[in-house]
Amino acid sequence: MSKFLPSRQECTAQAADEERWQTTHMELTSKLVDVIGSISANCQEDLHFECQIAQQEMKLKCEQSCSEMVMKLMGQGNSLETALAAASANFGDPEEMGKSGKRVELSEEEEEDDLI
Repeated sequence: MSKFLPSRQECTAQAADEERWQTTHMELTSKLVDVIGSISANCQEDLHFECQIAQQEMKLKCEQSCSEMVMKLMGQGNSLETALAAASANFGDPEEMGKSGKRVELSEEEEEDDLI
């Protein structure tokens, strides 16, 4: 019968192997969690940076469109104050729009003007 039962040394060696495996598994799991956390943090930083770039681009486009509208209205004989008031009513404050992510929607007529 003793042939089929492991010896005390074999049991001790097997227990030591299992303990080493568990320790290695825990260390690797911990490293994996650290790597995933680092990758996640880097991705969040990249996304934040890309959002900032997109907001800045939107702000610049809005400011350009607003300036073009003011120039067009002044070219039609409107005073600077009237042109600025009309542009402000149409576009809002470009500084605030860049912060809030608010979208500007042009009427079909204005879109046609932009395409020309």
